[in-house]
Amino acid sequence: MLKFSHTNSKMNILARHFGYKLAQVVSFDIPAGWSCPKADICKNFSDPTTGKIKKVGRIMCYASKVEAYAPAARRLRWHNFDEIKECAGNSDKIAAKILEALPNEVKIVRIHSSGDFFSVAYFTAWQKVAAARPNIVFFGYTKQLEYAISEQNSPNFFLEYSFGGKDDEIYLNLLSKPAACFINEYANQYPNIPVVCGSKEKGYEDYFGVISRNTFAISMH
Repeated sequence: MLKFSHTNSKMNILARHFGYKLAQVVSFDIPAGWSCPKADICKNFSDPTTGKIKKVGRIMCYASKVEAYAPAARRLRWHNFDEIKECAGNSDKIAAKILEALPNEVKIVRIHSSGDFFSVAYFTAWQKVAAARPNIVFFGYTKQLEYAISEQNSPNFFLEYSFGGKDDEIYLNLLSKPAACFINEYANQYPNIPVVCGSKEKGYEDYFGVISRNTFAISMH
């Protein structure tokens, strides 16, 4: 069975902000890099066995770094990835697996504190899951621009385009740009874009930026 997690510190901060139990705000994760076909500046891989990182992009991916020093997180993400791949690209089967594993009484699901939508079938499966559970808020980031655009009108599925990927040039040439999250690699890199999550106590702020479909920046961590 697929596994959801409620050990992410930012998700715990968000749960406390709403007064929810920690288990009501969860994340679903798969391996960073290996599942991120459009990643660019943050493209990194943690070896599934040893955790050793192969750095390809110019900045370190926080999620791959977690996999390097936390074997339990690495095993969970690879377990989910392998379970999904067993569905052989069938979106209905993937959606059924996700729904079967989705914990009871969940209020918010962060799709991918690690990983991305690596195939059309996998993305479609999450669309089906969100439609089947309209009482749950699903949110996340993606470097797949077409997926971010396609969810701009969903009532409970919110995706933010994560700038720094292979679709950036397409994004910049759009006349009507969707909301995007920028990474500040240094102070005031994007001076006209508001910064969220400026402190540990406000680690929940990006959630509101995503569900409001606003453009914002976060500092590299």
